[in-house]
Amino acid sequence: AYLRGLYRHFLVSSIGVAIYRSIYFGMYNSLKTMLFEKNNSNIGANFLMAWITTITAFIVSFPADNVRKLTMLSSTGKATDYRGWLHCTQSVLHTSEVSALFKWTDYIKIRSMTAACVLVGYDLIGSTLFDGNTVDIPL
Repeated sequence: AYLRGLYRHFLVSSIGVAIYRSIYFGMYNSLKTMLFEKNNSNIGANFLMAWITTITAFIVSFPADNVRKLTMLSSTGKATDYRGWLHCTQSVLHTSEVSALFKWTDYIKIRSMTAACVLVGYDLIGSTLFDGNTVDIPL
């Protein structure tokens, strides 16, 4: 029953991941091409843009992630369990308000710093190895 409950919520997990990754990579690449000239970006501005992008991606995908956590934690086989992720969303919205889906978002600011470092680091490595150009790192 427990293993079935984990895989029963695979769809909502996939939806959350798709939302997060599409914003994470799509918004970052779009903003980078709009705001910076090719190979003319400093690392501080690049990090700030990556951090804002990551925070946005986390916040937009957080309700799906929250529903996934709630449904997986309650999949014990008891009568009080959610029947699925739609039932969980309806129950949370019925008993609380929309802000209940955004609880515990305070840690996102810290967690998103590491994800922003990954984006900037990937750009540094990619521009150095594949383009032959280096990015200026102001100290």
